[in-house]
Amino acid sequence: MRIVTVFTGMLMAATVVGSVSPAHAEDVWRPAPLNWTWPDRNLRDVEPVGANEAWAAGGQGKVYVGIPGDLGRPPITLLDIGAKPLLQQWTGTSWKSHSPPGISGEGEITDVEAVTSDNVWASGFVGYRNRTAYLAHWDGAKWSQVTSPSTLVSAEMWADAKGLWLRDRTALHRFAGGTWTRHSLGGRHINFVQQTANGDLHVFNEDKISHWNGSSWTTFERLPGDVHHSPDHYYAATAEGMWAVSRTGSDDSLPIVHRWTGTAWEAVPVPDAYRGTWYHSIYDLEGPVIQFRKQNSTIHHQLRWNGTSWDELSKPATSIPANPVVAGDGTYWAAGNSTLYRLEGTTWTAVQVPIAGYLKVAPIPGSRHLFAWGESQNGDLSATTNAP
Repeated sequence: MRIVTVFTGMLMAATVVGSVSPAHAEDVWRPAPLNWTWPDRNLRDVEPVGANEAWAAGGQGKVYVGIPGDLGRPPITLLDIGAKPLLQQWTGTSWKSHSPPGISGEGEITDVEAVTSDNVWASGFVGYRNRTAYLAHWDGAKWSQVTSPSTLVSAEMWADAKGLWLRDRTALHRFAGGTWTRHSLGGRHINFVQQTANGDLHVFNEDKISHWNGSSWTTFERLPGDVHHSPDHYYAATAEGMWAVSRTGSDDSLPIVHRWTGTAWEAVPVPDAYRGTWYHSIYDLEGPVIQFRKQNSTIHHQLRWNGTSWDELSKPATSIPANPVVAGDGTYWAAGNSTLYRLEGTTWTAVQVPIAGYLKVAPIPGSRHLFAWGESQNGDLSATTNAP
C-alpha cells in the first residue's frame, strides 16, 4: 500500500513559506479531471502505474432524499441512500469507469493496489448498513471477484509481483498461486503494517515486530521503552532494515535514533548541533529521514542518513512539508495546501499546480513524473499530472 487517502472533509496539511519555483520541464502540469459529480464524494485512493495509467477508487452518492407525503402533507420522510462504488482508470487523456463484478448497488472501493498494468487489486465493501468485505483482481483485460478470507470491511492490502497480502485483526492472509494462506503471527492484534520497496513486510503488534523477508518470518521486540504502541511514523521500514526514533525529548536531549541490527537495537548518534528537540518522526525516503523541531521553538529540521552519518536534507525552517516522496529522477516532492513542493538543494520550493485544496502526491513508477490529487474546501475533487 503506497498511499491511501480519505477525503471526507477538511484535511490539515503542512504549509511551507517560500518562493514559487522557476520553470522546470516537470512543472508543465495538465488537469486530469475526475468524473465524480454526486454529493458527498469520497476519494479513497489513487495509484499511478505509468505515465498514461493510474487508478482512482472511492464512492459517491449517499444523499438524503425527501419523499413526498400523501394527502397533501409536506415531504417529511428522508431516505438514506448509501454511496455507490467508483473505480476509474486514467488512460492518459481521460478517466474510464470500471464496474467489477459483485459490487453493483451500494458499496465503496476503499483501496487499490496496482503492481503493473495487468496486476491490479481493488478492495472495499458491498452494502450500506450491512456491509460485507469485497475484493477483486484486474488482469489487464477483465475484473474477477476474489473471495476474501477476511471479515474486515475495507481490509488493508499490500500487493507485489508474486501475490497479495490482506490484513485481518490478528492475522495476515497471503494470496499466491490461486490460494490463500493464513499467517497468524502469534494471534496478536495487528496495529499497523509497513511494506518496503522490495516487497518485505513489517507487521507491528502490541509489543512485537514481525518481518517477512519473502520466504519466512522473524520476530523481534519493539524499541525499548515503547510501551504506548507508537504509531508507524515513529518507525521506518527501509530496504536496509528497520529504524526507529524515540517519541519525546527534553531540553538537554537529542533525537534518539535506533537501528535494528538483526539481533538488537543499536543507537545511531545525532550531532550535538540538534540538541534540545521536542517532536520526532521518521520515514523511508530511499533511506531513513528524521524530522523534528526544537523544544519551545518553531524551527523544524530534516536529516537524512547517508550510510555513515546524518546530512541536512533541508535547511531549518519554521515549517517544512512532511512525508516527502522520491520521483524516478531522484528529486524530492511533498504536498501542501493547493501547492506542491520540490526540494531544490536544501530548500523546499513551491510549485503551482492547476488544482486547489489539500493535496496528495505519488510518483509514477519508472519515470520522473508525478500524479497529484486533492479536495477543495467546498468538496470539489481534482487531479493533475506532469507526465507528457
